Amino acid sequence: MKAVVMAGGYGTRLRPLTIKRPKPMMPVAGRPMLEHIVRLLVRHGFRRILMLTYFFPETIEEHFGDGRDFGAQITYHQDPPGGLGTAGAVRGVSEVIDGPFLIISGDVITDFDLTHAWEFHREREEMATMVLTRVHNPLPFGVVITDEDDQVTRFLEKPTWGEVFSDTINTGIYIMEPEILDRIPEGVSSDFSRDIFPRLLDDGQPLGAYVAQGYWKDVGNAVEYLQLHREISAGTISLDIPGDMKVLDEAVLYLGKGAQVSEEAWFSGTVVLGDGVKVSDGCRIRDSFLGHGVTVEPNVRMRSSVVWNDALIGRGCFVAGSVIGSRTQVRIRANIEEGSVISEDCIIGRGSIIQAGVRIWPEKVVEDGAVLSNDFIWGSRWRGTLFTGGIISGLANREITPEFAARLGASFGALFPEHSTVSLSRGIHRSSRMISEAISSGILSVGVGVHEASVIPIPVARHLIRAEGDVGGMHVRRTPTDPEILEIRLFGEDGRELSASQRGEIDRLFFRMDFRRASIENSGSILAPEYGSESYEKAFLKNLDLTAVSRSRMRLIVDYAFGTTIKILPALLGRTGAEVVSLNSHIDEERVIRTTRQFDRAVGQVSEYVQKLEANLGAILSTNGETLTLIDERGRWIDGGKMLQILALLAFRMNPGCTVAVPANASGNLEKLALEHDASVIRTPISTSAILDAAYSGSAFLAGNLEGGVAFPDFHPSFDAMFCLLKTMEMMVASGARLGDLVDSLPEAYLQHSIVPCAWEAKGQVMRTLIEELGEETKAIEGVRLEDDDGWVLIYPSSNHACFHIYGESPKEGLVTSRLQTWARKIEKMQVA
Repeated sequence: MKAVVMAGGYGTRLRPLTIKRPKPMMPVAGRPMLEHIVRLLVRHGFRRILMLTYFFPETIEEHFGDGRDFGAQITYHQDPPGGLGTAGAVRGVSEVIDGPFLIISGDVITDFDLTHAWEFHREREEMATMVLTRVHNPLPFGVVITDEDDQVTRFLEKPTWGEVFSDTINTGIYIMEPEILDRIPEGVSSDFSRDIFPRLLDDGQPLGAYVAQGYWKDVGNAVEYLQLHREISAGTISLDIPGDMKVLDEAVLYLGKGAQVSEEAWFSGTVVLGDGVKVSDGCRIRDSFLGHGVTVEPNVRMRSSVVWNDALIGRGCFVAGSVIGSRTQVRIRANIEEGSVISEDCIIGRGSIIQAGVRIWPEKVVEDGAVLSNDFIWGSRWRGTLFTGGIISGLANREITPEFAARLGASFGALFPEHSTVSLSRGIHRSSRMISEAISSGILSVGVGVHEASVIPIPVARHLIRAEGDVGGMHVRRTPTDPEILEIRLFGEDGRELSASQRGEIDRLFFRMDFRRASIENSGSILAPEYGSESYEKAFLKNLDLTAVSRSRMRLIVDYAFGTTIKILPALLGRTGAEVVSLNSHIDEERVIRTTRQFDRAVGQVSEYVQKLEANLGAILSTNGETLTLIDERGRWIDGGKMLQILALLAFRMNPGCTVAVPANASGNLEKLALEHDASVIRTPISTSAILDAAYSGSAFLAGNLEGGVAFPDFHPSFDAMFCLLKTMEMMVASGARLGDLVDSLPEAYLQHSIVPCAWEAKGQVMRTLIEELGEETKAIEGVRLEDDDGWVLIYPSSNHACFHIYGESPKEGLVTSRLQTWARKIEKMQVA
């Protein structure tokens, strides 16, 4: 007898479990679903099997080969791209069908008596017989009505409850005579239940109906996949389970070859352990199925779960009603809650929590201590916090979705009392507006009002929080270096960066969804800001002395980078009397992104104009208005590190004895310049929040980083490219110095930076080894810092990426290069020590 097995399904509803394998090859009780079907067919005498494949066909062919190991003769046919439907696919192999045949899906589980069904069909001599079964909920299936002669009289695919006329459904198992193939159009997509069988009935042809007894399940999604295994544990289906059966006091245990089970492990219900499984002391496992090569470390608790081949379940983990994919590592004390689905080749970090119903796509990393409450589809790593360097960022409309944004807005708003007000602003791209409005709805839902500031630069957004007396603020924008990424900035009172405790509270509220819900009377309101950008401009001008600048009649080349500063800066520059040539001076949401190459081209363009027009300086503003790039009167680009030195030098000259705040990786020239002018330098950690905290302290005249961000706390303690540009002009005029001359006056020094890859789990080991090796030589503001007469080296682990940063500076260029290479090699060796 011949069987045609439909084995080409994608299994879309079972994703992410079916991303790397076809649905029929999903394991069920230690064997692929398709193998259970093949064994069922062989048991009932169907030894000639034709498999129709499509998705990952090589996976199926490698497993079954020619079928001899399964007591069958198996051949294969791959459907064409796009597919032809169940009937069209069978019509495509009609030349190899020479008699009656059975059709069955390769992605169902059943113990039907196919021999009896075959005999039923042969006795009646009808062209086709549908194998049916009865179910409690017929909605997902094709409902069938039969008469007293066991013939189909009516059927309907996937009805609503109002259309249900029977609990008897189509199982997709058919027995047919070869004549039916002539009724199927060749090369056209068609389906038996939708197209061919209705035509048979319309033509008056009898269609047999065999109502089978036994178990049948179409495993359509992960819930049904887990339910199938619960029913196997309960003995609802008669299934051939591999392994040696061992009956214990409270369990039936199936042991594969080479399985190692501790005498201190406890089992209950039905537990299937594949070949080479290792179960350690103190484990408590109930009604679970573990594939080949799975390792279960001590004190694991597991119930009603399915673990695929070669996975690792770490010491003290808890796994409840979940699926763990092949080669996935669930590390020490992680909690996998009910209904979670973790695909293949993932790493679930120590102490992390995967909340109920979460799905994780293949090759993802959930960091130690993280709490994951949403499906993890995009990106490669889920951290224990929403924040990366104080900013929330992700793929637009993939990771940063309206649903995510509304929940984030509610979590942020819940930091503050009801009837408070926060500021909400955004960048120019339409995706920023979409997410901003979703955030607004979340904030309003917890009884907090929103000052809708719309499209403004970030420095203005920070200023308005203070001007309006708001308790905090948020700004959404498309990141300027990657068109796919959105970033969300969150600010506290006075426009400051959120504190670590506030960020932690947002994490807690977001992941646990533990925020309040305001009553309908207390929901927040959307308000227009009372002051707007006028208050920013007024404070801006109040903190500058433009009299001398106006007399100097400076000439500038300014590149606005198509950003929002064009709405504010031209009017402010107009107050200086400067002659300004503006470039890229209109807002364009599609052109705010600048790759490294595009930025270099912009620098070249500004440099060319500066030289041709004999300008005093050139300036490129970032699209969000926070960072500034300067070009001197000779057309030379001044990098952020040198710009910080120049501004510090001007500050020391104009304000004797003043203090500047700079990060740990800034040039040692700053201390030399401060010593010459009886001034001082405060070193801070490298993060933006640490630098701005120094600005907020009120003790610094300016604070800046190496990326062109500079804050002047007397105006407002935030990075502001617009104010920095005009303040630079003011100080240049007051000192009588040209920008190029200031650059040339800096002490000779070469500052270099390199990155060394380092696995997250090895960072602590490397830091410990560094401290042990260097001992008293280190000075620790951040990481470890080595100093001598020839310069310094700073080594610190990235908080956002799997790497170490090494900064070095020396008056000798070759020496600093050599030092960075030496330390890079040492860090690489420390990872494997």
